[in-house]
Amino acid sequence: MPFVKGQIPWNKGLRMPKEFGEKMSKALTGRKLSKEHLKNMYKPLGFEKGHIPWNKGRSKRMKKICLSCGKRFEVFYSFKNQRYCSNKCFRKDNSGKNHPNWKGGEITKLCGACGKEFKVQHSRGQKAKFCCHVCYAKNLKENPAGIIDNLKLGWGYNKGKKMSEKQKKKLSVIAKNRPAWVVRKTLMHRTPNKKEQILNRILKTNWPHEWKFVGDGRVVIEGKNPDFINTNGKKQIIELFGTYWHKESEVDERTNIFGKYGYKTLILWENELKNEQEVISKVLALNCTERP
Repeated sequence: MPFVKGQIPWNKGLRMPKEFGEKMSKALTGRKLSKEHLKNMYKPLGFEKGHIPWNKGRSKRMKKICLSCGKRFEVFYSFKNQRYCSNKCFRKDNSGKNHPNWKGGEITKLCGACGKEFKVQHSRGQKAKFCCHVCYAKNLKENPAGIIDNLKLGWGYNKGKKMSEKQKKKLSVIAKNRPAWVVRKTLMHRTPNKKEQILNRILKTNWPHEWKFVGDGRVVIEGKNPDFINTNGKKQIIELFGTYWHKESEVDERTNIFGKYGYKTLILWENELKNEQEVISKVLALNCTERP
């Protein structure tokens, strides 16, 4: 039943007065319950005379002897299955050869390339065939140039060395020819940085539900991942370039790649975000929808 403002409660004025409570407390002080009353109380619980409680003696500690060192130690009744006094004693009896899953330890095998003996763990006994990475590289069908020399020097052989221009060009060609699934996998957990967040705020305030951030690998065109794309049926892309990571030569490259598929691209630099009106005018010049 819902309460209404001004409603009078049913127990208003029916509280026990203090004088009556004091009289009842004085009358009940010193009184004891009869045996019949106590029997009626404990009958539904199943207690009878001579009943042993379930926790009798369990609060005390049990005395036991360690199986490893032979020392005596005390344990609570809840840990009655404990057999060792400490972790050190447990590790002595359950490590190495004493462990129930012990299978003989390391295995000696012959290398398939140089013929030397080498030791391997029992878990890798069936898979291990070579003693080192150099022997493994020698037996590859397609051995890349210089891989054996680099493995001899050890991992991190090129630490501190500067890359030549030829190496940079090779890496750039490899990066351009990457398949789309590789780009998506590398960028799937990427979130917009501070500059992209500022541009995203400008686009959402002026053109709500028009632009979407796809810099996390959702859209890939010839190995290139644009930053923002129009979701209103128009083939339009906005790229935000940083002065440290991008060069002016990349402007024509991106516009030509996206232009093959009918996309109009607008490239903004991070320095232009300081003036919000210029950014809005450039987006309007891209033949976007009119501002609401």
